[in-house]
Amino acid sequence: MRGDPSARTAPGRGGRDGRPAAGWYPDYAAPSGHERYWDGEAWTELTRAARPVGAASTEEPRAGAASITRARLAMSAVSPRGVGVALIVLAVLVGVLVLVERDSRDSEGEGAAQTVSQPADGAASPDAGTNGGDEGATPSADPGDGAPGRTFEVAEVSDPLTLVLTNDVAVRLVGVDAPVGACAAEALAVMDELVQGRDVVLVRRGPDRDAEGHLLRYVERDGVDVGMRLIQRGVATASAEAHARGAIYRRVGARATPAC
Repeated sequence: MRGDPSARTAPGRGGRDGRPAAGWYPDYAAPSGHERYWDGEAWTELTRAARPVGAASTEEPRAGAASITRARLAMSAVSPRGVGVALIVLAVLVGVLVLVERDSRDSEGEGAAQTVSQPADGAASPDAGTNGGDEGATPSADPGDGAPGRTFEVAEVSDPLTLVLTNDVAVRLVGVDAPVGACAAEALAVMDELVQGRDVVLVRRGPDRDAEGHLLRYVERDGVDVGMRLIQRGVATASAEAHARGAIYRRVGARATPAC
């Protein structure tokens, strides 16, 4: 379309590498009497009417015109179809990220629901008990394993280690030996002070019942282990029986000062 200026000679304007120097040259692709600017490497889009022979040329392309022209040419080379494909790919990626985030939130919600609906290990409820914790045992109406944190009101304290709930279910503390003599009365008073008329949480960590049919549970009131508190106050001692909190009970008992 346009002639290569290297094919002609521009007196006094040759470059070091043999290419014509930057300047205005006849534009043979345009009507006669027009010139196009050669930037030393390639033709630009700058054109003008040819000057009379011998006329001084005062018009020079503005600084950076060649670079700007090349940048425009590069941008025009980008296909609209390519831009459309890029936008589609971006939209797909955004959609995938939204779906992943939604699935993650749904999974967290399901996990939280399962945590609430399923009983924690050892939590107690008077509506879904089991005899001895044996697999396949027939559920009873007495406290057993239930929702974590469920509370039951204490109706009375029948002895230093046994309390009775408002539904007439008797619960015996696990891991504590019954005091005798003067300590029995003192322990009964402390037990009454701790749980009488209060809401407690029953925690199972072993056998369900003793020989008399009492539920065997750790009893907690406002996060306080009632059996451990009796041991701390010196009105009861840690038993030698094996149970989940046996080690801590015995350590507490070793440091406690007997109250009687």
